Parts: sequence; structure tokens; C-alpha cells
Amino acid sequence: MPLIKHLSDIKNHFTEISKIMNETCEPNLPTRNDCNDMTVMSSNEYERLLYESSVDEKLTKAEIEAETNNQRYTHADVIASLRERVKKIDKLPPNAKSLAAMAEAERISRDPSVKGYRDMNALFEDLNTDK
Repeated sequence: MPLIKHLSDIKNHFTEISKIMNETCEPNLPTRNDCNDMTVMSSNEYERLLYESSVDEKLTKAEIEAETNNQRYTHADVIASLRERVKKIDKLPPNAKSLAAMAEAERISRDPSVKGYRDMNALFEDLNTDK
């Protein structure tokens, strides 16, 4: 159920209302003079709605194409096509950001002042210990 608040309530209680909206994923319908003025929602909810809209649009296009095109693909054909695409991606060189991250990881792994772990429990114990 959408949260309906007066614009002044949003201004005066923004943090509280923002928290509620993020927890419930419900939009807020601010009112002015007892009339809906706009719709406000969390950015996560907005992104989810955009994604759903995009998926719906693509499914609609696919349904139209299926109705107007008699060509059908077997499961094996689709999987083979996907594998070919993955092979092409695997052959691409890493981008500059990935290369920099790999170089940094290499540097850290060779740095004697950086503590290393052979046991995940010891790692988590150190992470959970306030220092």
C-alpha cells in the first residue's frame, strides 16, 4: 500500500520516511491541498521497475517475432550459440581496470607486510575483532 503523506511531512521527517520507503519498497504519494502531487520511490525500487519494464518489453518483442516468424531453434542450437558467444568473450583481453586490479592483487600477494591467511576461520575471526 503506498504511503500517502503531505509534502511538509516529507520535508520535516525525510529520514524516517526514506527508511520506511526503502524497507517496504512502497512508493510515497505526496499530497498538496489533499491531491496527489507526485510519486516518490526508493532508487532500488525505481531500478527494479525499470528492469521489469525492460524485460516485459523484450518478451513482448519476442512474442511478436515468434508470431511473425516460422523459424524455431532447438535447445541444442541455443546452447551452442551461447557457448560460441562465451568463447568470443573469453578471447577478449581484460580492460584497463581489470588489469590494474590484477596488478594490485599481485603486488599485495608479494608484500611481506600484508598478513596472509591459510584458514578462513582465522580470517573471519580477525575481521570480527575490533582493533
